[in-house]
Amino acid sequence: KSPDLVFHLASITDTGAKDHSINDVGARNLVEAIQPIHGKTHFIFTSTIAVSDHRADRVLAVNESTSLLTPYNEYGRKKLLTEAYLKDRCRTDGFSLSIVRLCAIYGSGTRKDGLYDQLVRFSKNESLLGRLDYPGRMGLTHVEDIADVLVRLSESRPVPGQDELLIPVAESLTITEMVEAMYSYLARPFRPVRLPAIFWSICDWGASVFYRLEPLIPHGIYNKLWQLSLLVNNSFHNRSIRIQERLPSKSFKTF
Repeated sequence: KSPDLVFHLASITDTGAKDHSINDVGARNLVEAIQPIHGKTHFIFTSTIAVSDHRADRVLAVNESTSLLTPYNEYGRKKLLTEAYLKDRCRTDGFSLSIVRLCAIYGSGTRKDGLYDQLVRFSKNESLLGRLDYPGRMGLTHVEDIADVLVRLSESRPVPGQDELLIPVAESLTITEMVEAMYSYLARPFRPVRLPAIFWSICDWGASVFYRLEPLIPHGIYNKLWQLSLLVNNSFHNRSIRIQERLPSKSFKTF
């Protein structure tokens, strides 16, 4: 009850899961369980850049000031709802709130058979799929940097009753650039397969259309299509305009 510091990291991050209620209902239950929250409380909530896949301009990088529309996936929708809920409670209850939108995190302990496992496998096997020149950019940060950011934020909180949003992105790379870095690490020549720009434009157009089919197709199929769309557009392209101002001495690892 009435904690001085809360790290709310619990989440269902598997976008293929059907039940994401821990990401909004769970957060509300947590806030109610630790009442009364006082003006000395600092609540740190880890959100996700999955909230940013739907906005007016899908080409420009998202930053902390970008206006967002309703996300195209349930994971992002629930996280954005929770951001709004916590902002309201922050003003009502008077606690300090830091929202940290996590990007694609890499390092030891990533999900088995997840994105990075697949890219390593593509690189070791010199797979054709791994050498295509995917145009979509994705924000990246090393797991140790995320941990460091959370600890640093815990040591200096916002004004009570106010919230701050931070997107600690170290860099924004395409899948092709990530694979090229892995080839370099493996000391192998990287030979990208370049497809016509019109092909990727058509793929991007297709991605913008299929979102409307979400109510009509099975969740598993929709989720796979949504994941593939991230390869061809900048849905996960994020950059911070505040992290260096907030943590001026912080430096980040590069991929």
